[in-house]
Amino acid sequence: MTSVTAFAADVRPRWLRRELAAYPGRDGFALRVALGCMLTVAAAMTLSVPETAVSCYLVLYATREDAAATIVNGLRLIAGAAAGVAIGALVMRFSAEYPLTRTSLMILFTVGGMFLSSATTLGSMASTAGFVLALAVTLFDIVPLPELMVRGALYMWEAVAVPMVAVIVVALFGAPRAHVLLRRAAAARIEAAAALLRGAPGAAAHARALLGPEAAKARGRLRTAWLFYSGDAYYRTRILALLDASYALLAALAWGGAGADLRPERAQGLAARLDRVAAAAIEVRASPPPRHDPPDLEHAELIAALVSDAEAAVSPGFVARPGPPHREPFFHADAFDNPDHLRFGLKTALAAFICYTIYTGLDWFNIHTAMVTCYFVALSSVGETVHKLTLRIVGCLIGAGLGVFAIVVLAPVMTDVGQLALMAGAVAFAAAWIAAGSPRISYMGWQIAFAFFLCTLNSFGPSFDLAAARDRVLGILLGNLVMTVVFTSVWPVGVQRAVGRSVAVASRALSRFADPVSGATGDDAERFGVAVAEARRVGELRAFERGAATLDDRALDVAAAEEDGLERLAGALVAAQRAPDGPALDEFLPEAAGLAEMTFRRAVSDWLAHYASRIEGGSAVANSRWGSAPGAVLAAVAASGVAVPVAFAAALARRDVADRQIDASIRRLDEVG
Repeated sequence: MTSVTAFAADVRPRWLRRELAAYPGRDGFALRVALGCMLTVAAAMTLSVPETAVSCYLVLYATREDAAATIVNGLRLIAGAAAGVAIGALVMRFSAEYPLTRTSLMILFTVGGMFLSSATTLGSMASTAGFVLALAVTLFDIVPLPELMVRGALYMWEAVAVPMVAVIVVALFGAPRAHVLLRRAAAARIEAAAALLRGAPGAAAHARALLGPEAAKARGRLRTAWLFYSGDAYYRTRILALLDASYALLAALAWGGAGADLRPERAQGLAARLDRVAAAAIEVRASPPPRHDPPDLEHAELIAALVSDAEAAVSPGFVARPGPPHREPFFHADAFDNPDHLRFGLKTALAAFICYTIYTGLDWFNIHTAMVTCYFVALSSVGETVHKLTLRIVGCLIGAGLGVFAIVVLAPVMTDVGQLALMAGAVAFAAAWIAAGSPRISYMGWQIAFAFFLCTLNSFGPSFDLAAARDRVLGILLGNLVMTVVFTSVWPVGVQRAVGRSVAVASRALSRFADPVSGATGDDAERFGVAVAEARRVGELRAFERGAATLDDRALDVAAAEEDGLERLAGALVAAQRAPDGPALDEFLPEAAGLAEMTFRRAVSDWLAHYASRIEGGSAVANSRWGSAPGAVLAAVAASGVAVPVAFAAALARRDVADRQIDASIRRLDEVG
């Protein structure tokens, strides 16, 4: 069965309904995209700004769920376009008359942009910058006068600035504020924890989603949440504490199984308390002060303490206890060691150069969308690329069909710009609704919008040119074909390797979390959850991979076992780190016992770092096998002869149990590896 057939076979009514189902915020996002496109069309047609299709597509590209991130994206694109125009004008001055120089610069900009998108935290921003610069140096083929090229570059800036102004205006008046969405994210985690305690159907899968993809959204929102925030620092600290407490609570329940041995009545009581905390988090009102529960079963005190932490974040007596967040470096750890990053840029440059050669050799500029396709389809693995290509082809055909319908049926009866804007807004709403779905279908929405806009918005008024629509769609299909051939033939990166890379990232994040020197932070736990979720997502794309990147199903099964084992280990580490009597016990322990505990945690951190290296290298490395053993803390306390009070004896026993759970999880992972 081909990859396209496998994809089509999976589109069953139940699955499609789930993917297209409404969720809080989806309709608002789609409506803001539609309004932004309507304003852009009206302004572009009135002011005669060219490339309206690209402008409307940028509205979808820049719009985010909250106002702050949307505004920051808009301002970045305006500044980036200005910088691109300045650099482009300088490059054109020295390269306009030298085809070899222009071609070399196109390849250089492509390789550099795609390398930075893969090896740094810039991501799509770098690939977009590389695309703009590469496209700019190719314009001389159709505009052979440098003066006209400069004027065209300035029009390109207008084509970016106009939609970004529309996006910013819509966000200012219609988008929810980031801190409100952060409160909702924390409340969703708390509600999921309550559902786990109640044993609700589907609670585990929902919890994994909140610990993975949804946590990535929340962490990304934190980068811009406070740029346009006018509240006090105390409220900000309270939200951060609530996010941290809610993540730790859900991780301990979903990963480590903490609470599985609670008595039913005890679990129901804790779930009821969590319901009140979730309501307080959403409505920004104070909940009752946290309760201090008496000792219960092994996990009961831990879960009760985590529930109390969440209650404390919304209680009147909240006391801020900020911790230094882990700052993610600009370059990934393997940026200059992993050749896949540079190969990624080279493969994209090769595909773009092939498309450029085809449409210039045929003197058929209208299919230049083939080259554009190369920049927005490229992904790190064969399976990801083919999956995205499949979505792009399906979306392209749907968008082109809608565009032809609009040209033949709607355009002849349009009498003003308002009607054209309404048509663009209606399709933009539907496309944005799909784009707001899961990664399994989201890019189809992007492509529907792109193909429709290219067909219908290629002049200063309703389009009647079916030939232009045909050419642009053919260009998209040609780009898809070239990308498929290049990425499946030249240095193919299989799903197996992409999964291993994500598992290694998760292991390193957990290593930092376990490190007793740097100190555990919620950021590292969230990075772990995001990386494990990414490994699972990429692993699902095995049906789209063929040819040189043949799948090793056994290796992928091993990777799945590694993901599950790392999650159990993460749950045990979170439980140990959030133990309610941990700080007091650390102060009581004799120096030798404290050193033994520090040595054990350091051994866990080192083993996880070695484990990541083992996964990346494909074989065992020196000192990568687990050789430590729990129990050293109890032995050190016994050897010291210190009398242990009853309360500390119970805490010490729980600490020993947690260490043994960590040890057992590592030994199982060692067997898997």
